[in-house]
This record gives sequence, structure tokens and C-alpha cells, in this order.
Amino acid sequence: MAKDVKRVLSLSEQREVMRWETWLTATSGFRCEYGSRQIPLPTVSIFGGPKLKPDIVLVVGDSLRAAAEAAAFLRHYQRMEEAYPEVVCMPGFTTAPIIDLGYSAEWWLKVILMRLGIPKKVLKRHPKPVFDRRDPCETLEDMLAEKPDIRTAVVFSSRGYSMAVAQELYQRIPQVRWVFYDNPVVQVEERIFDAENVFSGGIAVDIMIGSIIHARQDWDIVRYKLSSESRYTAPKKLHLRNLVEKGYVLGLENDRDWEYLGLYAEDYADLIAERKAEYLSGDDVCRRVRYQVDKLVKQYVDAV
Repeated sequence: MAKDVKRVLSLSEQREVMRWETWLTATSGFRCEYGSRQIPLPTVSIFGGPKLKPDIVLVVGDSLRAAAEAAAFLRHYQRMEEAYPEVVCMPGFTTAPIIDLGYSAEWWLKVILMRLGIPKKVLKRHPKPVFDRRDPCETLEDMLAEKPDIRTAVVFSSRGYSMAVAQELYQRIPQVRWVFYDNPVVQVEERIFDAENVFSGGIAVDIMIGSIIHARQDWDIVRYKLSSESRYTAPKKLHLRNLVEKGYVLGLENDRDWEYLGLYAEDYADLIAERKAEYLSGDDVCRRVRYQVDKLVKQYVDAV
């Protein structure tokens, strides 16, 4: 990558960003409403549970780490049940348009799953939909409408990304019981992908800013509304705005996102261009992602 044009985060800002990541993780605070009650999101570990029989496992590609976590779950499930559930890999729900992985996120997710022992035939068991990257949930919604026998789904979406996934799935596909993998904290030194790198050279902070803004919008239309607790603990607009002004601009997708913060994209045109050039320059994209995938597989090969 080219020289980093973002301003470095202070220690207090680093702590705040890590809090944002927790807030954006569905298993940390998403609440489902049943009448007047708000209950936590159903969760699962890589070891599943004796009564959990998923009809489908959904692997979401905002961060490719989700595939490694799903592989550990699927291998354990196969040892217990002597069969695999249906597996669907799909694009991320909050991945900014600027992010280029060379190939689609779904393709890379399948590569990781196969390298960690999931048979190719499992991933090609049924014809899979061609996802609309701008709105992958719509494609999934159409697919599941044709499969009324799918009642329970386990979702693998990486830490810092799963709140957006939960909001859309619960709002748009309420007939399915969504059970989320309970994402553990990934230590900073063990992070691999640009989308999970929050401090040096990554784009995680940019994406989180956009995700936080989107989480507060379009309730009961596109997204399930946040609980009163999540609204109370939500990151403050001032903090988001401060980091945007420091150069973390790649997660703002349109004028509406900028206006939410009381800003205008045209005032930051030069900075946006510099950040785009920074992210798109340097190593060949496919070679860079393949290198990161190789590191991820080495991290998880003993866990599966």
C-alpha cells in the first residue's frame, strides 16, 4: 500500500474504536422483541449444541475470517451427525464499494472452507444464487422464499460486522430462526485482513463508521430496530465525525451518510481521492488476499 494518509489514532481513540467493534457485534447487544420482552440473540459456539440441527449454515463475507470459524463448526458438526448441513457463502452486508478482493467474497470463503477440510461437494450441493453485491439480503430473501423447509440457520459473520447482518435478517426474513456464532475477540496481533485491521493500514475503522450510521437508519423497512439498550450505548456522532475528519472516509457510501454527520462529501473530495488511491495501490489484489488467506488457514488448521 501507499503511504498512509489517515491520521494515527490516539490511545483513547483506539479504546473507543474497540468499543465500537463490540457494539457492532450482534452477540454483544442485539435484542429480539417478542411482545413487550427483549431477549438476547440465540448464539452458538463452534461446538454447536445437542439440540441444534441447522437446516443451513450462512457464511457472510464482510471479513473472510468468518469462513475459518464456520469450518471449525462444520467439521465438529459432521463428526457428531455424520452429515453436513447446507452451506451458503454470500457477500458482506456492510462491505464498502471501494473494497476489491480480486474475486468475489463468496469465492474466497469457499476456498478457505475447502482448505480447512470442507468437501467441495458440500459447497456445490445445490445451485447457489448469484448475489447482488449492493443488496445481498434481497437475493437471500428470494432464495429462502423458495425453500419453506429451511427453519433454522446458523450465521457466521465476523466480529464488528454481525450487528448489520442480524438487523437485516430479522427484519426481512423473520420466518427463519437465526442463530449467530458468538464471535470471540481476535487479538490485534492475530488479525490478518484489511477489514479487521483497526490500527495500521487497515480499513476496519472506515467500515465501522459507515456501519454505525446505517444501524441507526431505515428501521422496520430494511433493518430491525435497535433495542433501547443499544441506542443508549451507541457511538456518538461527534466521535464518528472526528474520525472522518482524520481521514477515515471509505465507509461513507453516499450523501445521506455524510449528511447524517452534518458533513458534505464535496468538502472532502481530495481526502477521499487520496484514501482511494492509497487502498487501491500497491500489491496485486489477488496476490495480497491469497497471502492473507494462507495466513488464516495456518491459524485455524489445528482447530478443525
